[in-house]
Amino acid sequence: MKLSITARTYNSNNEGDFPALANYLAIGLPALGHAVKLLSIEPHFDVLEPKYALQSLSERFKAVQKRLPEVIFSRKNRNITFRYNSKVCTGDDLRSLARVVYSTDCVPGSVSIFHNYCKELYRQLLILEKHLEPADDFDVQRLREHIKKRQSELSRHPAKLKEQLKQAKSAIQMPEQDLPESEQDVPTVMSDDKFWRLMRLVQTDFLMNGHQREAIEYLDADLRKLSSDELCAFQRNLKSKLAALDTKEHFRYADKAQTDDSFLYLRLYIIGMGEEFYTKTLMEPRFTPSGYEDFQLLYYAASHAWAFVTSDVSSNFPHH
Repeated sequence: MKLSITARTYNSNNEGDFPALANYLAIGLPALGHAVKLLSIEPHFDVLEPKYALQSLSERFKAVQKRLPEVIFSRKNRNITFRYNSKVCTGDDLRSLARVVYSTDCVPGSVSIFHNYCKELYRQLLILEKHLEPADDFDVQRLREHIKKRQSELSRHPAKLKEQLKQAKSAIQMPEQDLPESEQDVPTVMSDDKFWRLMRLVQTDFLMNGHQREAIEYLDADLRKLSSDELCAFQRNLKSKLAALDTKEHFRYADKAQTDDSFLYLRLYIIGMGEEFYTKTLMEPRFTPSGYEDFQLLYYAASHAWAFVTSDVSSNFPHH
């Protein structure tokens, strides 16, 4: 089973080093049954009141928080998503104290956050247990005991804790140089059918009204279930479709997208609107939108998911 932990605030889906903590907790994970292949845990953290334009995002986030806890169990796909409100720290602490692996010194406050989160997770998993049926083959109690054991082994010395989280990232992934040569030389390919199945998760009603973050939310969630190779394949497929739309005819019809960046964002919008809209516009450039349509977030979706999956930074994504 794969374990993922994603910290959520009103304006971010990947604050702090919780993916690295998930790697640490996953080491030595015992057999828990066959019902679940991916357990995605999404703690939601309160934040200080934002200013001006971000106020509406904060209000929507608070509305979501009121509906938590939430458990979504896809028995067909063997995936569980567990969302709840965390009381370990504020969202502002995530950006400083809970980001220690790459750029921030680990201090006693950081140690407290990670230890207390493990203890909180141990308690919160009781909620998950209530949502499972007796016939479900998933041992929540055994998972809780494993987390309790791993928390007891988590160092309380700042520098040592930071090193534990860094080592966990390396231990949970097979380095590329250790792969068989045949696997290194043959890149993963994503079929158009799978690519467009993923793109159907884009909420086009939000996209048409300029709400990119809301439009991409479901796609973001499913991209995080892919492997790092699949995410690279997704990005290659996306780039090939962008290249197909990069013609003089399409550019001529894009009246208000006459710079390289704006034309790129417009082409991303066309792809985001789905296979039918993309194909029609590709074949008939006159259907190219002429306004300020923009789906910039789509270009970075795979790299952000890759950072989540690998516990690396998105700037290291090999197919930016």
